[in-house]
Amino acid sequence: MRNNLAEHLLGEVLKWSGEDLKEERPILASLAHLKYDEYHQYAPGMKFIESLACWLNQFSEIEERQEIYRFLKKKLIFFSEAEMKHLVDVTYPTIIRPIFTRIASVEMGIPPWKVTQLAKKNEYKELKTRSLFLGLSDGARIDRFRRVNNSELSNEQILPYYDLSDEKVEAIKKYLTETLAKIRNKDPSKIPCEDAKIKLLFLIDDFSASGLSMIRQKNNKFKGKLAKINDFIQKRLTDLNFVNKRDIKVHIILYVLAEQAQRHLDIMLPQLCGDTYSNWQVSAILKLRKDCVFKGDDEDNDIIKQMINNYYDKDIMDDDLRVGGTEDVRLGFAGCGLPLVLSHNTPNDSLFLLWSYSEKVKGLFPRIPRHRG
Repeated sequence: MRNNLAEHLLGEVLKWSGEDLKEERPILASLAHLKYDEYHQYAPGMKFIESLACWLNQFSEIEERQEIYRFLKKKLIFFSEAEMKHLVDVTYPTIIRPIFTRIASVEMGIPPWKVTQLAKKNEYKELKTRSLFLGLSDGARIDRFRRVNNSELSNEQILPYYDLSDEKVEAIKKYLTETLAKIRNKDPSKIPCEDAKIKLLFLIDDFSASGLSMIRQKNNKFKGKLAKINDFIQKRLTDLNFVNKRDIKVHIILYVLAEQAQRHLDIMLPQLCGDTYSNWQVSAILKLRKDCVFKGDDEDNDIIKQMINNYYDKDIMDDDLRVGGTEDVRLGFAGCGLPLVLSHNTPNDSLFLLWSYSEKVKGLFPRIPRHRG
């Protein structure tokens, strides 16, 4: 009954005929059931169709409501929880294992397609052992990554954070020494300290649209997650004899990566890393194409562009949003222009009308900001 009322309310808002409602109902029901109803930031009892009706009703002109509804059906990208879990699950076999295979192949002179032969070699096993996996945010879903790969990796190697304490470093070094001793069939005391170092560092995160949270410059100083990690490598982790700062390979793995973020990282990483840049590599399970981005200069988007301008709330700008380098966030943080929603929260890189939490206009998938003023 409630779903029927919501559908009829939506029909009123969009001025649908009975035939229109009949045609659109199964589409909406499927989208809501398969994806949109699971959005985590909806108020208790709220579902997608009710949210859509209320959201559309904020727009004064019927042409606006109908046009943005068509835009949503055609352009909205929604990553469901199941889809994100799948990206986590395929990270090891599609990105990480091939890295092990490629390196071991070069070191042992065995063709990379002889995967089973390589995996049986002690050199391959040691390469896996001397790898560390760090989550860059909660979105990395490191708990799931750990569970699905427990037959390949040890829990000691997988951590949900990247600010390592001295005690944790020592614990991992102890694990390395003991595991290498088993592989080599030696006493742990016979393992050289130089061997009990991390050789491969994997940094895992869920999503990057602009790349600015990863790395940026302010007052000629590098900021962001990768800047912190590079500093750890060059200073504290080297001082703790945990890494060789000239040789460690750093692999940044994102489940979803936008082209704008890729370009930004390609420019900024060489500046950050200098002559060790060749040791850093960015990989993604899924890359968003250029045509995913909303372009305001496209004539087909004239009404949507007018709506973004007319309903934008300039008071939403704060210091965190200004980091993006734009005067406003009509097209999202750093002007990314993505019509994209993640099931746990809408990134502010997305279009303002989708995530807005202002008093002037509420978003269809309202965002919960990490920082409150």
